[in-house]
Amino acid sequence: MEFKVEIREHSKIIYIMGNMDVHSIHKIEKAFLQEIQKNDTETIIINLENVPFVSSSGLRILVASLKHSKEQENKLILTNLKPAVEKVFEIVDLNTMFHIRKTMEEAIT
Repeated sequence: MEFKVEIREHSKIIYIMGNMDVHSIHKIEKAFLQEIQKNDTETIIINLENVPFVSSSGLRILVASLKHSKEQENKLILTNLKPAVEKVFEIVDLNTMFHIRKTMEEAIT
């Protein structure tokens, strides 16, 4: 798993690539959460288009990201979830906690 960051107007877009599982999360967790904690935009959009799988470790880092963004009064949006990833969010009822948008265009507007 890796990520890259793009700033677009008042939004920080974080593109995640690869599985979000216990093996990959530990490699980037500190850098990822530091990026979330920077208070440099009003909105954080996490694009999961290139994430085929999310384990409980992946969910944990996303929930931590949501917590940090709320503490800073920023809006956090998830977008482009693959059907399998979206199903995981539904099963554990996280789809009610997160702002989830189908496309990047919906997330930005």
